[in-house]
Amino acid sequence: MADTPSRGAVEEMISFYSRFDPATYLSDLETACRRQDGRSNKQLRPLKLLQGVLQKSTAGSSLAKIGDTKVLAGVSLQVGQPGEDSPEKGEIGVEVNLLPLCHPKFSSIQAQQEESKALENFVQSVLLRCNVVRREDLCIVEGRHVWKLNVDLQCLSHDGSLADACVLSALLALADVTLPVTIVDTDEKVVVLHDRPPRRLEMARFPIPLTIGFHADMLLGDLSLAEEERIPTRLRIAVDCETGQLCTLQKLGGVSMASEHLDSAVALCGARQKQFLLERDLRQDKS
Repeated sequence: MADTPSRGAVEEMISFYSRFDPATYLSDLETACRRQDGRSNKQLRPLKLLQGVLQKSTAGSSLAKIGDTKVLAGVSLQVGQPGEDSPEKGEIGVEVNLLPLCHPKFSSIQAQQEESKALENFVQSVLLRCNVVRREDLCIVEGRHVWKLNVDLQCLSHDGSLADACVLSALLALADVTLPVTIVDTDEKVVVLHDRPPRRLEMARFPIPLTIGFHADMLLGDLSLAEEERIPTRLRIAVDCETGQLCTLQKLGGVSMASEHLDSAVALCGARQKQFLLERDLRQDKS
């Protein structure tokens, strides 16, 4: 009678397949219902969220950890002029920094720039399309002066679902922002009243993201980097923190998906929503 292979031996075999035969790896994964890191198909990695980690140097900051993926966010404030098409609204900009220290795949400038741009566009679209902040709240004087929030995202380590970590870190940093009380003097300059308490920036909506892989009618929640590189069909989904309603959905490459698979993917994102709410409650209990 053959000996039962140890868990380490099974994971080593799965790792071998993932490197040399992705199709076989995914087929075996569907049968075994266990992934390279030991998770089941729909099991998410631990989520850790910290707020106010850079209090002295930023207007708002946070650190988001999804498994071994870590993203640090800092928000800076700048007074500027509003756009002509929205004179009563402030602006939110996003910059993502990727260095070889977070993963060797970013050793070339081209790789850094391409991935950074894609992440910046995704985070920006989530922030604006989901209306996470009422941009009217950033108005100082309509048509003349508004607050411009610059969200700087620094990837500290990358092991998949980097877009999710960027969105969560950006949202938490924005929720940490306080806006100074200001007046406009006779020279049309905005003056900060340091003797007045600042006001907290209110979040109108808080979308919770999840990256999901799809292969042969199988959904994989919270993809690792190795899985992202081998699964061509991926979804980026976000649901509202409070209601669980779908906020945004982005499909990246691969095959078409039936509506029931999309419904299952949204339901799977609900697991990340519950994970976030639990983490939020723990942070509030400690504060």
